[in-house]
Parts: sequence; structure tokens; C-alpha cells
Amino acid sequence: MEAPIINSLCNGNKRFRDIERSIPGITTRMLSRELKEMEANQLLKRTVTADTPVSVEYTVTDYCQSFGEIILEMIKWVSSTGKRSGGNTPLKPRSLDLPGKAAQKAYAQMRGNG
Repeated sequence: MEAPIINSLCNGNKRFRDIERSIPGITTRMLSRELKEMEANQLLKRTVTADTPVSVEYTVTDYCQSFGEIILEMIKWVSSTGKRSGGNTPLKPRSLDLPGKAAQKAYAQMRGNG
């Protein structure tokens, strides 16, 4: 379930409710548990601002963003075979699914737009 959360964060959703609304079917409990686990694994940073009311924001870490290029290479490898597992539809990587600007830039270069 981490990929949809990372995707949501990379698309600008920083607050719990915004992340929750952007992922169809996720429960509040499941999102809370996943965010805690991702923070423990240093994939995201939780920032609490002592305003009134208290504000909590989540952002992806550099460590998390470093996976973007790896994910892109995996998608390119699968696409080069021309098939998904058990099917015959080629995969088409979408930049919104990849964390970090480096991966989006690499995707644009792959498409010839960068």
C-alpha cells in the first residue's frame, strides 16, 4: 500500500485527510498504520507545527525519492519484454506514479521530451 501513498505525497498532498481522500478505498486506520510504518522506515518525514490547531504534514524523504530511478528502470525492463505477467499488454510508465523529480526527468528523457 506504500506506492499509492508515495504517489499522493509526490502529487502535493501533505496532510492526512488530503492523502486519505486521494486514495480510493483506504481506511483511516490503514492509512495511519502505513504512515507510521513508512516514517519508521525513513520513507517519509512527519512534521508537526505547534499552531492552533496543530498541523501535521508528511513529505517524502530523499531516501524515498532515490527509489524513483530504480522503479523507472524496472518499468522499462518489463516494457521491453512487451508483456505483463500473464498478459500481452505493454506497460506504460506514468510520471505521476514515480517518486521524485529525478524519476520524472528520466521518464521524460526516455520519451524523448527531456
